[in-house]
Parts: sequence; C-alpha cells; structure tokens
Amino acid sequence: MANAASGRYGAERSTFTLASGLVARGWDVEVVLPDYGPLVDELMRAGVRVSVFETCVIRRVAGVWGFLRVLVHLPSAVARLTVRARRSDVVHLNSSVIIGVPLAAFLARRPLVLHLRESFADHPLLWRGYGLVLRRIVRAVIAVSRDTADEAAKAGLGGRTRVVHNAEALPPLPSRRVGREGIVAIGRINDWKGYDVLLESMDMLQKRGVQADLAIAGDVYPGGERHRDRLFQQIASRGLSDRVRLLGFVDDVGQLLERAAVFVLPSRRPEPFGLALLEALSYGVACVASDAGGPRDLIRPDETGLLVPPGDPVALADALERLLRSSTFRDRLGQAAAIDVRQRFSVGRLLDEVEAVYEGVIGCG
Repeated sequence: MANAASGRYGAERSTFTLASGLVARGWDVEVVLPDYGPLVDELMRAGVRVSVFETCVIRRVAGVWGFLRVLVHLPSAVARLTVRARRSDVVHLNSSVIIGVPLAAFLARRPLVLHLRESFADHPLLWRGYGLVLRRIVRAVIAVSRDTADEAAKAGLGGRTRVVHNAEALPPLPSRRVGREGIVAIGRINDWKGYDVLLESMDMLQKRGVQADLAIAGDVYPGGERHRDRLFQQIASRGLSDRVRLLGFVDDVGQLLERAAVFVLPSRRPEPFGLALLEALSYGVACVASDAGGPRDLIRPDETGLLVPPGDPVALADALERLLRSSTFRDRLGQAAAIDVRQRFSVGRLLDEVEAVYEGVIGCG
C-alpha cells in the first residue's frame, strides 16, 4: 500500500484506518511512504510494516523543478517498488498522484488497485490522458464518493470502479449541544478550499449584524506558504482580524468540534470525500458544505446539514445566518447527522468492502 504523504490530514488518516484495520483482520500489510512523518510511528504502533523512500509523488506546489526532480528519481524508485510489488498479492495505490507505483505493479505483474482520493474536475483533459495509461495497468478502482466514481468513468475505468466511502472510528454519540458557539473550518490551506469565499461570507454576516467568530484549523503543504500569506492579507483587508483565527495544524480537532456551533466546508471545486466533514457530522455539529463531490454523499440536505453552490459567498452567508440564528434548527440537524453517519460510515463496512475488492482481483489471477 502506497500513500502520498505521512502527515495527519484526511488521506493519511484514511490510510491508517485501512491499513491498521486490515492488519487486525490478519492481512500482512506494508505501507510505503515518501517521507518520515507522524503517520510512520502511528502505523508501526498498530503493527503495520512501513518503508520510507522516494515513490515519485507529483505535487502542484513543487512546480517545474519539482516535476523534473521526480523524473530523475523515477527509475530508482520504480526498481525499489517493483521488488516490493513482487512480494505482494495486491498493490494498493492510495493516491493517483504517485507515478512510481503503477509502473512497478506493471513490471511486477501484480494486480493494481487504485484508491481514487483526488478530484481532477478542473483538469479533465489531463485526467483522460492519464486514464489511457491507467486502463492498461489498473485492475480495480475504489472511489471514495459517487463523484469520484463518475470521474473514473470519464477516464474509461467505470466498469472497474466500486464506491467505498471513507470511514474512521467515531466518538460516542453526543448529547444535545447546549452553549456552543462559533464557526469552525478544518482542512489544508490551498487555492481551492474556498477560504476566500468564506471570508467574504463572514464580511457579509458582520454587515448583517450577525456576530460570529471563525477558527480555521489547517496549514499549507511545504512550498504553498503563499496561500497562507494571502489568507492573512484577506482577513486584514476585510477588517476581520478580531473575528477570524488561523490555528495552523491542530492534532485534536475533537476539542474544536465539541465547542463549535457550526462547521463549514466551503470548497471551490469538488471535495473528493470530506473526512473533516464526516467527523464534524459525527460530533453533532450543524454543517454547511459546498454542493459538489463527497459532501453530496455525506449530507442529506435540510435533514442532516446544508449544501450551497461552490464559490457562492451570498448562498454561504445565507446558510450560515440560518444556522447561527436558530439553535433549535442547529440542534435538530446536528443530532440527525450524528445518528445518520454512524449508520452509514462504519470502519467495519469499509474493511469488508476493501477486502471484497482484494479478493476479486486476486481471484482473477
């Protein structure tokens, strides 16, 4: 199993849940990571074998020189990965941006399972071109949402694709939420998470006389510091410095969610799944998210949360105002959401479905 990073964000947390769960069920799992980070120790404590070496991850923040560096390291990375692939029954590619792993699986003649955790909605031509390569190598695709499954179909992989939603261990069912306040957003700071849209909505709320504080938990990828700097500038230019806090990476987001009245996921483009949204729903927080990608699978509109058009600050401000002005409405949505996600997004269900995919590709030889 190969992952593109070793931090503690959504994809890494999903990797830990999957790898540790499979080990507990008797599978021999080795996770290959491109660098040392918190995920390494967490996996090893769970009994998962870990190797750390170059796997050739394509990152947009790296630019042209980063891409050339990946190409230089590609032959040696593929050689090391091929050795490991030959010792495996299944090669699980946990991110479509790791280019060394598909080549290694092909050379080792081992079935490759692509776990599609990214959205290429903004780059359809690139995705279709990449699909021409993947169709020759990938045996099965695990899509984390219906929208990512649709993207797989556009790349010619529809017949090999199965939707398997992410999951993680959830906290105890929360009691009624009394005395909670403020808005929380959780996720990487980049060019598509929509925090600029959220700040515009916060400005509108302030002008409407709706007073609320916002805390944003998350940091940038190394090399993407300009996105954080721009966000600071936008906060200051809108006069929101006393209302908006950038917390950086927060290890225990549960403490934030326990205190929050509202959670918001304002992504400009389709969110592949939205693990932070799942966690917020599980805590019984009233949630509003962009109506694109994974949130459509997670939220039942007006029953367990609210969905708004991506990139629409007015619609987002209206939804936030609706939630902030009515604690009764917030509580009803939050309680319904906490029950709903526990019924639909269990770790046991995730492991059952991934095992079924493995057994299918192994059985096909």
